[in-house]
Amino acid sequence: KVSPGNSLVASFGEGNGSVLWSLPAWKKVREIGKEIGLVNAVAFDPKAERIALGGKNGELVLYGISDGKRLLEGNSTNKTPVTALAFSDGETPSLIVARESKVIEAWSTPPVEDSADWKPLRELKGHSSVIRHLAFHPKDQNVFFSGGDDSTVRAWKFKEGSAIKSMSVGTPVKRFALSPDGAHFAVSGTLPGGSLWDYATGKKVADAKGIPENVLSSGQKDRELAFAKTEQT
Repeated sequence: KVSPGNSLVASFGEGNGSVLWSLPAWKKVREIGKEIGLVNAVAFDPKAERIALGGKNGELVLYGISDGKRLLEGNSTNKTPVTALAFSDGETPSLIVARESKVIEAWSTPPVEDSADWKPLRELKGHSSVIRHLAFHPKDQNVFFSGGDDSTVRAWKFKEGSAIKSMSVGTPVKRFALSPDGAHFAVSGTLPGGSLWDYATGKKVADAKGIPENVLSSGQKDRELAFAKTEQT
């Protein structure tokens, strides 16, 4: 996972916690969250000052990046493994959390002094299988997307906690990327290549061929590269 500004990478999924690396030198900065155990998902806040870690054990914890200090611990009644995380932009970013129970939780990120009982604001339900990807709309921070093993991409309203639309993409969503303007998204599944979709119409625009190793990146910088490759095929 690449931070905003492309100065850090957080690796996870092997061993306990996450490891932060500086770019472009790939120098190890520090280890974070070893006490959580296996980490399934990470997300940087918009200023790359804090990082959220979601564990296989169901824990959600927010850490300071500069010192690795544990800042906030989520208090959710849902203890199933975290499968995806995403922050919105803005001074007081929102956080969305997907769990193995097919539920999405909407969270605020309060200052540390207001964090005595950090709980989700609401739950959103609709997916019939595990949710693998979450992303906020780059132009409308009240709208976010989810992609899951049920072969759908869904759009939601954060504040209202309501669904906008569900789009069947014909394959379990293993990789997901939004265009910089949020007008299109690309998905890849279990087969090589992927597909490009129009968000407004929910229709497929093109098949994406030639993307190496079936990977579509959701990172900020790589997002444009993924779409450049998609549009050339």
